[in-house]
Amino acid sequence: VYQIFKSHIPQVELLMDLPKTELYAENDPIQSLLNTLQVHPLSKDEISSYLENNRLRWNTIEELVTKEILKPIHSQDTEFYVRTY
Repeated sequence: VYQIFKSHIPQVELLMDLPKTELYAENDPIQSLLNTLQVHPLSKDEISSYLENNRLRWNTIEELVTKEILKPIHSQDTEFYVRTY
């Protein structure tokens, strides 16, 4: 997965044994998500769960992809999202 991300993103770090991501929104759930995605790719399932917990819909992510703020990256059977630079 590291090599896949590295081929799409200018700067990538390899972190081992990451725990399951627990995202918490402070005042602005979208900005909190964007801040996280700037440093840590998240799977579609993780983002979906986060959106559901914050009463947001998936079209929010689709709009961010359309605006090129987020970028989907496919690896095997998993779709990840990263913040574009």
